[in-house]
Amino acid sequence: MSPTQAAAARQDYRRFLTEQGFKEEHVRAAVENHSDMVPMPPEFDALELRRSPIAGRGLFTTRDVEAGDILAPARLAGKRTPAGRYTNHGPIPNAQMVPQSNGDLFLVASEDIARGTEVLVDYRQAGEAAGHDVAPKRPHMVAPAMRRAEEAASRAAELRN
Repeated sequence: MSPTQAAAARQDYRRFLTEQGFKEEHVRAAVENHSDMVPMPPEFDALELRRSPIAGRGLFTTRDVEAGDILAPARLAGKRTPAGRYTNHGPIPNAQMVPQSNGDLFLVASEDIARGTEVLVDYRQAGEAAGHDVAPKRPHMVAPAMRRAEEAASRAAELRN
């Protein structure tokens, strides 16, 4: 993944937070709370946890996978697996969360993914699959907030050069 693609993923993640009215520190606290986690069932070996150019750690394929392949469960009996915890957001996802009739969520490849590629989902789709209302909560704030974020990023880039 190029630095430009990683930056675009981070920017779209910030847009998602703004749309939902979420504060990043609250989301981080919820995500880093491991009290609702269970281990990955051993038969799911298509993913490994590695450092991500987008944010912290992410899940990467250990082999080539095909569109439609089940990569891993993300939620089992109401508990998150590492796939539910470490799958990062991307504006051009290569996977999606697929709800099951029993309430579980599976991470499924939405396109062919080459070995060593980070698996990304759109958190909007993932939230909807998990049964959350992901319609923008503050649509009137999205454009101005994103404009300010883009201006700040541009100023920071100018200072680095």
